Amino acid sequence: MSDYLSTKNQVACLAQAIYNSEYPLIAEATRENPDLYGRVKNCVARRISRLNRPVINRLLNDTEEEGIMLWITRLNDIGQRPGISLLKRFVNCILANRYTDPTELLPTCGTKWATRFCKR
Repeated sequence: MSDYLSTKNQVACLAQAIYNSEYPLIAEATRENPDLYGRVKNCVARRISRLNRPVINRLLNDTEEEGIMLWITRLNDIGQRPGISLLKRFVNCILANRYTDPTELLPTCGTKWATRFCKR
């Protein structure tokens, strides 16, 4: 964790030096550590890191996914094996309950989504 923080601080210091015109180019600022070039470039451009960006294009939100995990745990506790098709039907029920706009198509869960969810 300290390596990440030291790298983050180093990127912030280099970006500040570029703002203060100590370095005319990002390449000159990152000459000692060329691996930081992309991070410094994004910092100077004021891009938000991927960790801090809002999540888009997700089928379910975090609360719904936690509910599915709880449901799978309960099925395991009673000895029933939750399969991909059962998971797919359950997710489609959640999506149908959330569906409010009749002008848009109803989003559905596919087999690939359910398989990837199980792998997570």
